[in-house]
Amino acid sequence: MSSKDVTTTGEVTLKKEAVKSLWWTAGYGASLMSPAMCLGGIMAFQASVSGHCMALPVLIGTGFVFLWAVSYYRMAVKMPKCGSHYAYVFSEFGVWPAWLVWACVACVYVTPIPPLMILYLYTGELWPWLPYWAVILIMEAFVTLISIRGIRLASGTSFGLYVTETVIILALCGVLLHSFMGTVPDLGTKLAAAFNPSFTGLGVTQAIGLSGVMMAALFVTWNFLGFASITTIVEESKPRLIGLGVLLSVTMVGLVYLIATTIIPILWWDNIGGLAASPDPLVDAAVIGFGRFWPFILFAITLSITTCLVACQNAGPRIFVDMARDKVLPKVFGTIHRKYQTPWLMLIVVGAVTGFGAWIQARIFGLWDGLLVWVSMQAVLFLIAYIVVSVANIKAFWKDYSLAGWFLSKIFPVAGIIVAGYLIVTSGKTTLIWSGAFIGFWLIIGAVLYVRRGKEMRQLRLDELA
Repeated sequence: MSSKDVTTTGEVTLKKEAVKSLWWTAGYGASLMSPAMCLGGIMAFQASVSGHCMALPVLIGTGFVFLWAVSYYRMAVKMPKCGSHYAYVFSEFGVWPAWLVWACVACVYVTPIPPLMILYLYTGELWPWLPYWAVILIMEAFVTLISIRGIRLASGTSFGLYVTETVIILALCGVLLHSFMGTVPDLGTKLAAAFNPSFTGLGVTQAIGLSGVMMAALFVTWNFLGFASITTIVEESKPRLIGLGVLLSVTMVGLVYLIATTIIPILWWDNIGGLAASPDPLVDAAVIGFGRFWPFILFAITLSITTCLVACQNAGPRIFVDMARDKVLPKVFGTIHRKYQTPWLMLIVVGAVTGFGAWIQARIFGLWDGLLVWVSMQAVLFLIAYIVVSVANIKAFWKDYSLAGWFLSKIFPVAGIIVAGYLIVTSGKTTLIWSGAFIGFWLIIGAVLYVRRGKEMRQLRLDELA
């Protein structure tokens, strides 16, 4: 890379209209939600709280996510800046609330550590001789290099990997459903039980009530966290495509979860407790459905983790670019490659920080305990961001009294705030302490910058929207 290929946002911009397809943007957004990586955890937990009724909570949980998604749809169209969460809040409330939101999303967009930990847990089953540092190095090198080469390559690769993992999941569901036909009595009734919290019969008495369904539905929402990452490429696409892509990506992933949680649990019809106790029901189902080809599901999970990292590690550097343009951060954070028109420097930094963070996290807490701590903290921090962006949506469109305005910028955001608030309150003391510490760390950095830069940080620049 020669010096003539490197410049800053003051001289060159992110590549305009690099992503022009709605399906492309939606697929890229869906790739962050990584169904193959998350399905095992969803099914095991749901089995413990909602029994055989697993599809209905997925349907409700997806609806909860839409309550947050509509705010990003509205704000991405109104404020098409790559700063996403940060820019939406800055435009309505100023720099400090915007910095708070940035502190919340930084846990995923700057340090997406859990996917690397999960990757090692699975690769250890196939290649136990491969050390953790090598897994980190290989994955981070791949993700960083394709990201530097351009968002079209990164998003296209991520979309392709997402389609592949989805095909494998749906193929597993199809193979299992075909094997059930003619061998599983009352198959239609058992499939319908996935939507019935009061199902009784066929050896099952299920009366979990509304509380069990809602608890499972709330857990489902954790697996959509980060869905708004595609709003950071709005300057490299078209605002309306990005807004619609947010909604379509949630729908795409929700359908995969719905199909899987309807069909796969039939394997444990007579022993739902076995499903709840399984470390990964998706792998167990693949062993039965695919036979000796069961490692295909591990391949799907690996692809799922890769797409998650691509989406996360491309989002953070673009928010840095917008913050540098606004002089909230030093100019170096907005460094853009002259040829590829990507924030190459921050892509390298984020990749390095993520890799080192994943290694040190495992050394301090152990692989599994460290993963649980980080995932729980990320969930709470993103929920705080969703609440603040929802409030920004309400304020930005307060005078929109049309029917769409009432639903998209009043009713839905308020309902989303209530759901997110409930999830935060029930997250546990340890998670709240770690979340507060993470926010505090970033607020201290913000305070230092504010003292040094003062008035420069108070103006939201809109030059790129002209």
